[in-house]
Amino acid sequence: MPYCGRCGREVDPEARFCPSCGSASETFLPVPASFVEVRRAIGQEFSVEEMLMEHGRLMFYVRAYFDVKRSFSMVKNRLAQIGCTPFLRKRANRLVMLVAAQRRMKPSSWIWNLVLFLATIGTTMLVGYQLSMPLVDEGLMPNPWQGASSFSAAIIGILGCHVDVK
Repeated sequence: MPYCGRCGREVDPEARFCPSCGSASETFLPVPASFVEVRRAIGQEFSVEEMLMEHGRLMFYVRAYFDVKRSFSMVKNRLAQIGCTPFLRKRANRLVMLVAAQRRMKPSSWIWNLVLFLATIGTTMLVGYQLSMPLVDEGLMPNPWQGASSFSAAIIGILGCHVDVK
């Protein structure tokens, strides 16, 4: 059974919230990510001076045996295998490693992407049409749809430049 990353209690795998503290299921740590396993993964690269729980995350005060960046990279890879994500911070000249459960990502649906794309085209066409009406009234543009389509194409083009394809 997984346990809550906030209070440490075991929770039902199907639960959306911890019955004890009410934290969301995103904070639940999977079964293999016990305190001992996390401590062991960190202890291979860092000297652990202190360990405690703060705001739903395990917190370790650590000291690196070797290069901090290389050591952190190794710990990050080990913890990813057991469903956790580490964060390294500095507090009062001490290194602190916070460990949280990895967020569960829902798979993307191409249907929603298509619906949102069509909605973007429709709304940019509407705005372009409204902006073109004064130009048509002044006789500077023959058709408001010409302005609407060029406005929409420009906005979609700008948005298309910001797409991050993986």
